[in-house]
Amino acid sequence: MTLTLHEANRISKGAVFGTGPVYRYVVNGLPRGMEADVARRLDGTWGVLRVNDGVQGKWTGSYDSADEALETLQNEIQHLSDGRAGTEAPTRHFSNESESSGRLPVVSPNVVDC
Repeated sequence: MTLTLHEANRISKGAVFGTGPVYRYVVNGLPRGMEADVARRLDGTWGVLRVNDGVQGKWTGSYDSADEALETLQNEIQHLSDGRAGTEAPTRHFSNESESSGRLPVVSPNVVDC
């Protein structure tokens, strides 16, 4: 199983909508009945919001990056599904080539309240 991050929301840079850094990703590749978002909090950390069979949970985790949050989620899901931590590296998909450098953009800490 490989989970992936797909851009869901970006901060607007100036008057151009959706050109700033990503602050929310949707997680794809989860088992049936599971959904998850990874988003940047006001304090700059990243958290995970899970939905299981349509029931929304609470924001969990305090990660340094969206990739770290995804990797932890993937290991937890893998552990639940077969009793051991997964070893596959998660991947991120970008709609903006400038974001594909592997570095996460810095988001102003007063942008998103998760």
